[in-house]
Amino acid sequence: PIIEGKFIGKITFAHTETDGDNTKAHTGRDQAPLESDFYNARLIWQATERLEFDLSLSKDDNDGIAYAFSQTTDLNDPNENYLVRDDSSAGQDNEDVTLTTIWSGDNFEILNRISYRDSLTHLDVEADVTVYDAYFAIIRTDGEQWGEELRIQSAGDGPFRWMFGGEYIDGEADALFDTYLLESDQIALASWGCTECVLPQTFGFPAETFVELFYPDISSNTIESESTNWSVFGEVSYLFFDRLEATFSIRYDDIEKSVFNFGAGLAGSGGLGLDFEDDAWQPLFSLRYSIDDFTSVYASAAKGIREGGFNSSALTKDYATFETDEVWSYEIGLKKVFPESGAYLNIAAFYMDAEVLNQAAIIVTDAGSLANGAITMGGADSYGMEMEFGMPLGGGINWDMNLGILDCTLKDVPDYADRSPDFQQVSPGVQDGNTCQDSSEWTFFTSLDGRWALGGSGWYTTAAVSLSAKGDTRMTSDAGTPGRTFPFLPSTPEEVAQRDIREDQSIRDPMFLINASAGLQND
Repeated sequence: PIIEGKFIGKITFAHTETDGDNTKAHTGRDQAPLESDFYNARLIWQATERLEFDLSLSKDDNDGIAYAFSQTTDLNDPNENYLVRDDSSAGQDNEDVTLTTIWSGDNFEILNRISYRDSLTHLDVEADVTVYDAYFAIIRTDGEQWGEELRIQSAGDGPFRWMFGGEYIDGEADALFDTYLLESDQIALASWGCTECVLPQTFGFPAETFVELFYPDISSNTIESESTNWSVFGEVSYLFFDRLEATFSIRYDDIEKSVFNFGAGLAGSGGLGLDFEDDAWQPLFSLRYSIDDFTSVYASAAKGIREGGFNSSALTKDYATFETDEVWSYEIGLKKVFPESGAYLNIAAFYMDAEVLNQAAIIVTDAGSLANGAITMGGADSYGMEMEFGMPLGGGINWDMNLGILDCTLKDVPDYADRSPDFQQVSPGVQDGNTCQDSSEWTFFTSLDGRWALGGSGWYTTAAVSLSAKGDTRMTSDAGTPGRTFPFLPSTPEEVAQRDIREDQSIRDPMFLINASAGLQND
């Protein structure tokens, strides 16, 4: 409290720093180091008994953001893997402002939320993990986004509850993608015996300054993008006989995006632009029945989306689009508490029918460098079950366990000739019946944790040990090796047919992780 009953304030600061989990064998540099700072200030003003204003200001600076990816016939051969640069020259900075206003009436309340974000992304990208960098890309993206949400909802604990509202989001971004050819000079250095040289770091200059001065710019693209999304939504629920609750909700989304590439350089796609428009309905229906005060069963059916767009960063000649994800989800379940022992049990079975499914992918740009994007795979069927159980064992010790089983396969995958250029390039071996990417056959977790008082001192000792595990996991939905052709030319059907099949290499064996901790705590 700043002024009791009127103003409440809070300030938060966090700093995170790590050298990364390991070191690159080829370059000797730390892999995936990270340094980030986060600042937040929040002020709540209780203007009247019915009116409240909540203002939040936040800023985060992140250096070292990165991800690794692989395109290889042998996942154990680092010479065939590709890796985006993961040192401190990559990062993202965000500034956010949010103002929430709440007016509370006798039977309903009105909420209005206005938000603004300014985001800057800076990436220096290598094309591989070797000491020779064939391509080096400098990427800068500066974006702004405004949003407003208004909702009116019922108040109180009556059997009938309702809510309706709308949301509007407007965003724009300017991006610069410059790609340089480095390989020839690096090979020359190697011929002089400098096998560990990596040019952008060799002479102490910042990478982008050194590269811009001394290396040929084979592609320079300036891109402007805009997006406007609006939606309306509503929900009603009613409790029958104090036992059966029925809920129905629906949401309508209208999505509009545009991108324009001014282009320059040898591989520039100057003057190309694209508009993306889509709309979708998302209904939901659920039933929940309370058998007694400690047991309930439920069933639900819902449709969800994840908006599509285009791979503007991939710079493909036609700005290959990916569609809006659409999935119907069906679930039945049981939730139970055992009051005598304090134990609980949750069981659920589900089926998900993805009519459209997108997958993250690494795409070779027109300039020959690599960029992240998405491709439309077709659809997928997924079904499985989940179980959670926990109980106190006495003596301050608690036991928790959960188990999941999943089967996910692709369907309605388009023929090779009907796929987008990005899809043809990245995942030529994808076909109906392939297992979904990052899909584990089963997951398991169990833990024991305890808390014990140290006399009457107010101090406690704590300890925990857990085991988590994943079954066989398919790392890619592609059953063929994606080769790299000359940057400006797509893969041909003949090249695709000659690629090796990689079934075993793309499956990760079961993985087990044991975690243990001990500590002191004072309330």
